[in-house]
Amino acid sequence: MILQPYLLKKSSFCIRAKANYTEALATYERLKNEFAKSSEAREVDKYIARVKTLGNIQ
Repeated sequence: MILQPYLLKKSSFCIRAKANYTEALATYERLKNEFAKSSEAREVDKYIARVKTLGNIQ
């Protein structure tokens, strides 16, 4: 599905806004693993790093 990477990215933003960092991290990692060739996955590493920092996740 073409929209799925986009929707995963947007839902991760919403989850992160609610300060649920572990769930946001899981969604970002799903985007990175399942849709590695999408344009959304190209910039997902910076969001993963940000969520790990905000949530103090190793």
